[in-house]
Amino acid sequence: MYHIAVYFDVQPEHRQDFINAAIKDGIDSGANEPGTLRFELIQDESDPNRFYLNEG
Repeated sequence: MYHIAVYFDVQPEHRQDFINAAIKDGIDSGANEPGTLRFELIQDESDPNRFYLNEG
């Protein structure tokens, strides 16, 4: 089993593109990567341009 936890600071003008790409990546990971049980994209409450990715 693996676990990946990272954060990204995204430029405001690219925020929605990043969200769309991350959601697609999560869907693809769940469908095509055996062992992927969870994929979470979390937007920081105090900084709308910071995102946390938790995959395991």
